[in-house]
Amino acid sequence: MSATEASVCSDAVPRATVEPRAREAVAWWVVPLVTIGLCTPLIVALVALRRPVWTPVLDLAMTELRVRDVAGSHTPLIGLPGRIGSLDHPGSHPGPLSFYALAPLYRILGSTAWALQVATVAIHALAVAASLWLARRRGGALLLAGVASLIALLLAAYGGGALTEPWNPYLPLVWWVVVLLAAWSVLVGDLPALPLLVLAGSFCAQTHVPYLGLCLGVGAVALAGTALVALRAPDERQRVAVWAVAALALGVVLWAPPTIDQASNDPGNYRVLIDHFTDPSEEPVGPATGIELAAEHLDVVHLVQAGVQGTGWLVTDADGNDPSRWRGFAVLLTWVVAVVVAARRRDRDLLLLHAVVGLAALLMVLAISRIFGTVWYYLSLWGWAIGLLMVAATAWTAASAAASTWDDARRARAARVATVTLASVAALLVARFALAAEDTPHSDAPVATALARLVDDVSDGLESGSGAATGADGRYLVTWTDALHIGSQGYGLVGELERRGFEVGVDDSRRVSATEHRVLGRADATARVHLATGAYIDRYRALEGAVEVGYADERTPAEQDEQAALREQVLAGLHAEGIEDLDSWIDDNLFGASIDARLTPELKAQLERMLAIGGPVAVFVLPPGTADP
Repeated sequence: MSATEASVCSDAVPRATVEPRAREAVAWWVVPLVTIGLCTPLIVALVALRRPVWTPVLDLAMTELRVRDVAGSHTPLIGLPGRIGSLDHPGSHPGPLSFYALAPLYRILGSTAWALQVATVAIHALAVAASLWLARRRGGALLLAGVASLIALLLAAYGGGALTEPWNPYLPLVWWVVVLLAAWSVLVGDLPALPLLVLAGSFCAQTHVPYLGLCLGVGAVALAGTALVALRAPDERQRVAVWAVAALALGVVLWAPPTIDQASNDPGNYRVLIDHFTDPSEEPVGPATGIELAAEHLDVVHLVQAGVQGTGWLVTDADGNDPSRWRGFAVLLTWVVAVVVAARRRDRDLLLLHAVVGLAALLMVLAISRIFGTVWYYLSLWGWAIGLLMVAATAWTAASAAASTWDDARRARAARVATVTLASVAALLVARFALAAEDTPHSDAPVATALARLVDDVSDGLESGSGAATGADGRYLVTWTDALHIGSQGYGLVGELERRGFEVGVDDSRRVSATEHRVLGRADATARVHLATGAYIDRYRALEGAVEVGYADERTPAEQDEQAALREQVLAGLHAEGIEDLDSWIDDNLFGASIDARLTPELKAQLERMLAIGGPVAVFVLPPGTADP
């Protein structure tokens, strides 16, 4: 190879593609050890959640149904249903990777609801380990400590409730960090990170559709950078080809299930997703809102408060939990200055990190601006990782510029001090989070608790042949009319009865949410098991042939009085605002009323309080052909 070719290769492939000296100083076992340390609060949360027994509802119940189906004749090929498509052709999130990832540990631990939570924490722990592995490869002990401190802050800010909950918006949160770090690693020439980028990006994109555009954008730039290395450095082409083929093969395998779904159905889920996002039923919120909300996710002061002052703030909407877009813009401006400094210093690795951060920030604005309908908090939770990485890149630039005037000995001493400091910060954040994790609540605790109170009674009623039931050999159609929580407990009841060994099904209108193979026609059912809440309970009690087999009301007398008073206040407020058409919704669809765009902040808060208080729930056994009242 000529001197010119050697020079080209040296420029194209940075020092990190070979074994860096910093990496040699960090033993392999440090990564799993630090991973366990960072995940200690989540282990504490799991212990706290072991009792009382948790009963998954709504999306989490739908998730468990699909995890049960993995490796059977009805193995899922697509993701969880979402606000996608139309009533005629409802759609789902792109793929089933999260179900596949949850299934092994879920089965090993007995297929309980708690086992699902343990499997969820294991998924996050693997993402933590992958992030630390990348940091070890890129920068040894110092970068490992830095990434550990960033992850410790993010985990605490998201909180034990979110990170033990197998909900599809939460499952990719830490894997998105892996995507960003892996993309940077690939761009600087660390090609073993390429298959990891494909794995992490596929997991995120399949599990929750907002990640799809993000991962495609970041992945495309990383692949373009890999191709550029091959073009500029001929001696690297074989190595690039090996890792590129490995990544491509992995991608083909990971995306085979949803591709099979598309080929087997008309329309397939790919088509539903494309139609939904190219021709949305509502106008997107637009660039202005996208910029404002993206800036809020750059507010590192708020993020630190969420991780230190009140763990889990990012998902709990606690009092005072309002990020500032102006602080976010200040972070952005500081970052721009850092980019200029890095460019003047021609620090290639650091510039490429800034490039990944800048690309991710741009994609964040685009993704948020394309949201239509209600801008729920969980649609952009991933943005906090971008803001944190932006701050980290800025701080690294400042430290690198300062250290450029020092001699080697002083730089080495500073690196050791920085490593110890960052590791100490991570340890303090973990300790703070672990103390708070002891009080981690169950997801949807009031709703799930009410269902848990009565599900054993329902099971006993079916076993004993109450009403039209015929015991364990019967086939039971589960239906529901929910005045409060859009059917949350109905899906939970399906899951709990199935857990107890009953053959249960749903009607055809719920074939997407509860899976098509669980559809059960009334003509094929032995009996109907109907769950009713709120005002619907008395209507079913009055039905001929209805036998009540379970009832629960978790409200205290004081809460019942408060809810009655709130109801009167809300009705008066609706009339005062000229939106009395919501009157009937207060008793028939409280959640639907609470998200109406016309509500004043005061009315919205009152309705949300009514939802938090909850209401009574009852379950009846009916003859399968009984008409609804």
